Amino acid sequence: MLLQLIAMNRIYDIICAWCIMFYKDSVFGYLHSGMFEEYEKINKRYLAYWILTYGIIRYMSKDRLVLCSTYIIEAFIFFNEYYIHNACKEYNTAFVSIFSLVIAYAIYRSK
Repeated sequence: MLLQLIAMNRIYDIICAWCIMFYKDSVFGYLHSGMFEEYEKINKRYLAYWILTYGIIRYMSKDRLVLCSTYIIEAFIFFNEYYIHNACKEYNTAFVSIFSLVIAYAIYRSK
């Protein structure tokens, strides 16, 4: 079950990044970019590059520590953007951060 969830999340990240870059009005593009209060077009593209980067790492890596680290970094960045910079929406940030930390913990505890 955990492996299937991780596999689906890998593909989801890559699709979201692709949609942010090329299909600006798509639902998948909005799922990540809609978390932020405001930003310029270049920031939206950088968000897509970042999502694509960790999506590809998650897709290609089989190492538990690497996979776990990508989720912890994702949670940290969203917490930072919300609590330090007030750049993210509260409930979206809480959901993504908690979800990422739960997956990181599940990966860490898996055998």
